[in-house]
Amino acid sequence: MFSRLCTLALCGLTLALLLGVAPASRGAEPGYSSLWSQTQRLRRDLGRGSLLGDFHWAADAKTLKSAAIRWAAFLREHAPTEGEESDDAMQLRLTRVARIELARVYYQQQRPAEGDKLIRRLIEKP
Repeated sequence: MFSRLCTLALCGLTLALLLGVAPASRGAEPGYSSLWSQTQRLRRDLGRGSLLGDFHWAADAKTLKSAAIRWAAFLREHAPTEGEESDDAMQLRLTRVARIELARVYYQQQRPAEGDKLIRRLIEKP
């Protein structure tokens, strides 16, 4: 009975691969979902150019490539520069989350050195 079940499962997986219904096909860009969007409702009605609007835009990325571009753009625009302090607690919180998300994207893209750099910055200068 167990061997029949295993054989049936193996045949099903083989058939799925042959028909191209496997979850990840070769050459397809990996999907992305921010940790933020898994716990919070994203607001697409917020306009770009504001702290919260740009954050939600970055969190709404659908691929790793677009997520890396969006999070980096968010940090360029809204993160305090060296020696500068955050305007308020909201900016501090969102830029920290953005750095974590961008590091996560870099690790998923097999770019550990860039991810480590962001994490080090969070540890050294919270």
